[in-house]
Amino acid sequence: MWKTIMGKLLKCFGKKPQTAVINDPAADAEKKLGQPVSVLRECDLWKENASYCTTGQFRDLGTKGFKRHCGPTAVTNAVRAIRSRYGYGDRGMQPEEDFLKVARIGTRSLIYHNTDLLHRFGGTYDSLSGIFVRLCFWRFGIPRTVKIRQKVAFTKDFWIRSLEKGSLLYLHLLRHSCYSSHHVICYGYAEVESEDHLYKKLYLKIADGWIRQPRYLDADDIRFCHYLEVRQKGN
Repeated sequence: MWKTIMGKLLKCFGKKPQTAVINDPAADAEKKLGQPVSVLRECDLWKENASYCTTGQFRDLGTKGFKRHCGPTAVTNAVRAIRSRYGYGDRGMQPEEDFLKVARIGTRSLIYHNTDLLHRFGGTYDSLSGIFVRLCFWRFGIPRTVKIRQKVAFTKDFWIRSLEKGSLLYLHLLRHSCYSSHHVICYGYAEVESEDHLYKKLYLKIADGWIRQPRYLDADDIRFCHYLEVRQKGN
């Protein structure tokens, strides 16, 4: 366990080459492993309810637009996915209405700051994102039976267990080689295995806030990060 934790810390603070976005986990794995792969197992319990809103569709809203708003965009996707799956709140609201309400909650609570000072300061406080999500759920009529738990993924099994329980994950990526510091929603995973059965790779299925369709994260590229597990009580 301690070797795993130290390895994560070294990955977090070490330098890694820039990587590209992943649209097809099997194709990405074949490129990295240099051989064909097959899907070993997958979990996609949110397929029918997933939301894929993007920062681009919200950038010019309001009187001055929005900056560094991946946090409010991720919360908007979480709200819309929970609403779709469990029927809580007003299903008739449009994505732009949802986002403006989420952003307003974030700014009034001083958790989200709509600024991009020196391209470094602004956005959502990572350490307060759990409070941010809970405030938004409350304001959108999502009951407290939808539990939010703060977790740290020391191994890949943490993500797998959470997703197989039917949870939706709010990930805080830290110094990621493609997304840098970024907030995304995770809906499922796919694990692939090499043709010679010597290698396995885990990919997380996400709403990255950049495109209105699923993308994937190679779990090996995720540095030390914490996440929120969002799950209906009783699931």
